[in-house]
Amino acid sequence: MTQPSLCANCDTPLQGDYCHRCGQDNKNYVRSAFGLITEFLGEFTNWDNRLWRTLWPLWVRPGFLSLRYVQGHRAPYVPPLRLYIFTSIVAFLVFAQAIPVDSINLNPPEETTERASGEGSESRSGLVAPPIPGRDVHFELPLVSDEINRRLEYNFGRIAENPQIGINQFFSLAPQVMFLLLPLFALVLKLIYWRRHHYYMEHLILALHTHSFGLQLAVVVVGLAMLEGAIAAWPVVPEALSVLSSLLFWSVPLYLLLSHKTFYRQGWWKSVLKFLLTATAYSFLLLTALLFTTIQSILRS
Repeated sequence: MTQPSLCANCDTPLQGDYCHRCGQDNKNYVRSAFGLITEFLGEFTNWDNRLWRTLWPLWVRPGFLSLRYVQGHRAPYVPPLRLYIFTSIVAFLVFAQAIPVDSINLNPPEETTERASGEGSESRSGLVAPPIPGRDVHFELPLVSDEINRRLEYNFGRIAENPQIGINQFFSLAPQVMFLLLPLFALVLKLIYWRRHHYYMEHLILALHTHSFGLQLAVVVVGLAMLEGAIAAWPVVPEALSVLSSLLFWSVPLYLLLSHKTFYRQGWWKSVLKFLLTATAYSFLLLTALLFTTIQSILRS
């Protein structure tokens, strides 16, 4: 089929694959089913190639991918936001499935429950009634009303009886809270590196790439832990997997430091000092977000 010489939208003479006046592409979307399947497979293959070209520098060259992206080299790589969303979906699905619900015990200590049940829980037959899981936990959170504290106590008791409720709520909220952390982390970078004259969006790109790497590394560590539990009968392999998991975990600070060093191109002393400031501020944000997510998970359960 010959390509039209005029734009189908505004009748402007075409000089390439896109109209220079309205921007519409010169594609005919009315085609056979075979043509649609062929185009879909071609787009999927292209995205797959871009994914592998993105993951390799993301893992082995800290900060390089972000620097290349802000310098204009965007076509070979998956866009940072799309990469983070894809990573986040996969990661939190893995985290939610990896937590063994049977191992979660929210009951109060045995001595406490025996004492509490012995004070006023005896039935008419003289037997001690079994304690209700989680009912002896009391919330006295500051800056919230007594009604919310009572709701937390009641819902925590429900979670103690069925921990899967709390897990589902937590991992339904966690991706949203983590996504909200990204602009805050970029703002921290903007404040700490304000003399570097980077735009806010450039800091956000680095935040997207580092968070994508962190979530991917967490998936690998969780996978190693699951594999370690599956082959616990072997004498040497679980120990080696445990050592590997520890090395991966402690490599995160080094990776982040190298990312800042590569992206902002400052000396080692400045890079280390600013990295420590960034890590301190972000740790506070992360702990606050974790506490908020936990409280909201209990309230919504």
